[in-house]
Amino acid sequence: MKQLKEELKNNQFPLCYLFYGAEVYLKEAAEKNLQKKFQSDSTGDLNLSIFGSQASVNEVMDAVETLPFFAEKRLVVWKESGLFQAGRKQDSERMAAFLTNLPQSTCLVFSETAVDKRNKLYKAVTKVGRAVEFQPLAEKERYDWAIGQMKKRKIMMERPIAARFFGYVGNEMENAARQLALLADYVGEGQSVQLEDIEAVCSRSLEAKVFDLIGAVSRRQTQQAVRLYREMLLQKEAPLMILVMLSRQFRLMLQCKSLLSQGMAQSELAAALGQNPYAVKQCVQAAKNFTVERLKEAMEACVQADWDIKSGKIKDDLAVELVIVSYGS
Repeated sequence: MKQLKEELKNNQFPLCYLFYGAEVYLKEAAEKNLQKKFQSDSTGDLNLSIFGSQASVNEVMDAVETLPFFAEKRLVVWKESGLFQAGRKQDSERMAAFLTNLPQSTCLVFSETAVDKRNKLYKAVTKVGRAVEFQPLAEKERYDWAIGQMKKRKIMMERPIAARFFGYVGNEMENAARQLALLADYVGEGQSVQLEDIEAVCSRSLEAKVFDLIGAVSRRQTQQAVRLYREMLLQKEAPLMILVMLSRQFRLMLQCKSLLSQGMAQSELAAALGQNPYAVKQCVQAAKNFTVERLKEAMEACVQADWDIKSGKIKDDLAVELVIVSYGS
């Protein structure tokens, strides 16, 4: 990723790229940034060709061999070619052979969701170009990204506020980007983001809502917990997804209690668990109101509720509410 950023900055590209990985937002952002490098006011999109999954190998090869129009290079992008997985061996091998003699006038980009690194074409790409994997950002990288996005708009965001932001909107990057744009418009150039700004304009993620729910359960505020749960249902949140998140929070609380009992400092928990520091702080606080045995029981109750729902013994919304009432009383 770092090398790709340098290449985009300096307009120096290899003959071929393979973009792949689970983090779709970052992958698409890289594609867009690369495409901009091959567009101009005078030639527009004439030096840019984009193909989808239905394109043939011949079509793409022809585009690669087409000379650029009043420019040094042209860009050819093939999305979801399917050549990096089993099933199209002949086409994959044809393209691998083609890569050994790519024209210097074209940069070819494959953009894939799934890739088999044993694939012959994958190995060919790594010889003549670069394979770039887009993985979900680590916690520090997410904060740096958000701070950088706001800095571009001349808005200050401190690291603790970035942590609260992701604790509020969740870690899904496409949603985070939308929420940052709303936040930037609300705060305005030259200002600094405050917690109340996030609360004023950003939409809370399901995870953040479940944190509130767990907080009410841990304080034995049963009526408030049920109210929060029913509000989520009115907001079209799926009961089964809420149950999954509840189970996850019970497990996280159990992990926090276990690590703290082993002598780990609370400040080290977030890194050890790979979680947002603000979320871990909430978990530690909520876990104080549960014994280890009670948390284990709660996790087992979530598993049983999931089984009862899927076997048709009970409606999903009622099953989840019973778990909330049982452990919030």
